[in-house]
Amino acid sequence: MNRSYSLLLALASASLASAALPEPLVTGLKNPESVCIGADGRAYVTVIGEFNKDGDGSVVVIQDKKAVPFTEGLDDPKGIAAFKGMLFVADKKKVLRIDAKGKVTVVADEKAFPIPPLFLNDIAIDEAGAIYVSDSGDLKGEGGAVFRIDLKGKVTLVADKKKAPMFNTPNGLLHDSQMHLLVADFGSGELHRMTIADGKMEKLADGFPGADGLIFDRHGRLYISAYKEGKVFVIPRPGDKPVLLAEGFKAAADICLSADNKSILVPDMTTGTVTAIPAQVPGAEVDVTPLALTPTVAFPNLEWTGWKSEDNGKIFPLRPILLTHAGDGSNRIFVPTQQGVIHVFPNDQKATKTKVFLDMEKKVRYADKENEEGFLGLAFHPKYKENGEFFVFYN
Repeated sequence: MNRSYSLLLALASASLASAALPEPLVTGLKNPESVCIGADGRAYVTVIGEFNKDGDGSVVVIQDKKAVPFTEGLDDPKGIAAFKGMLFVADKKKVLRIDAKGKVTVVADEKAFPIPPLFLNDIAIDEAGAIYVSDSGDLKGEGGAVFRIDLKGKVTLVADKKKAPMFNTPNGLLHDSQMHLLVADFGSGELHRMTIADGKMEKLADGFPGADGLIFDRHGRLYISAYKEGKVFVIPRPGDKPVLLAEGFKAAADICLSADNKSILVPDMTTGTVTAIPAQVPGAEVDVTPLALTPTVAFPNLEWTGWKSEDNGKIFPLRPILLTHAGDGSNRIFVPTQQGVIHVFPNDQKATKTKVFLDMEKKVRYADKENEEGFLGLAFHPKYKENGEFFVFYN
């Protein structure tokens, strides 16, 4: 960021952070630790109850500004994540699955871990359903780890202090890619990027005392809660310095993005509340007002050569995947279909018929029910006019 932009963000951040926090969504919770949005769009919160008192923990759902019990009889539930209609919870030394009716199933108990867990904390789930869970160890810098639980419930070690000497007290987890996790370290106040395959760590930022929750918003901005100082920070883009978003919490725990993508939900363990703060970068708010656009048909009279929408009652979808040009000054438009035919026609609203530029249907494997198969990409060489080269991607 340039200096003037940095100064603008700093001033806006100071102004917003000094403002009073909004009214909480719910109050009266005993040590609320983590929140997530379920498949039904509602916010689910883990409530520890009294620490180290088994059976008094629970998961509540926020409904009509009230915390309604959803699952009770847990021990010390902390991290919570939603996946395919289920909730997954790190509960002391085991990981639980909770169905839509609140029924609890143990995914991995203490004996399933290759190293005895000490303090299971946060949870992250990848696209395939594999679960990653942090172990904050003895909370003094020793015994910290990150584990992976596969779809069959097998637990493997991703990293511990032997693999990742930077570990102090790993807490918040968040997927940064299929190959990387972001790890918020409660003890050191640092943010790290971990390679899942080998557990190697890269420090990205620091200055988050009691680093706890991590979440991206839909604009790619990263939010981090700092438990010890009761603050929430935002990193606008990778490499940018953290910006203070809000302060005044007593113990800002594991955060999540609201269902409407407009707020960050913050459980406060000391005050027993969950509060929504704006999901934004102070001084650099995103204008999400819909553009006043009216769509119209660009080529109303166009017929696609060789294609019929149906034949003997059977429907044949056209499935165009791309609209591009060759960069050769010919003012032609190229449209490939997923079935493997590249059509070309003049860039003229009066165009009436396409020509077949290339027919690869016999080479392409396409099925209506398998949308990621077929002809998938077309790109023209920057010097196509001179060399005639273009590139295709297909199954």
